[in-house]
Amino acid sequence: ESGAMIRPARMIDIYCLVEVLEDTHRRSILAGATKVDPAYAKKLLGNFIMKNGGSHEGGTLVMVATDKAGEIQAFVAGALQRVYHICDKLQADDVFLVATDAAAPRDVVRLFGEYVGWAAGNPKVYKICASHTDSVTYRKVI
Repeated sequence: ESGAMIRPARMIDIYCLVEVLEDTHRRSILAGATKVDPAYAKKLLGNFIMKNGGSHEGGTLVMVATDKAGEIQAFVAGALQRVYHICDKLQADDVFLVATDAAAPRDVVRLFGEYVGWAAGNPKVYKICASHTDSVTYRKVI
């Protein structure tokens, strides 16, 4: 059951976001072969949060879903780049859409909706990418 609040990520959230990434990675098929680099993840997420809501090349979106206690259970991070890196229009890429096992499935869907809404509302965006990974097995969300 969702009692979550969806809100923009804040710099103070970075440590929690990295914990969610590490938790997700531990459940992935990559767990034995690769490791999350926490220092790099913090730097990347910090840069994303500084550009949160941006509408130009390099702009980002980072939204979190919190449970009733205010703990982050899921987040989405998207970024804008040039289509094929060389064109005059932008594409949105969902860099992360990750959740803990405790996250309400509907909140993950709501986060994805925030990403799509952010990108679709930008007249410079030509293409909205929705990645899919088989690296992590999630409960069915729809």
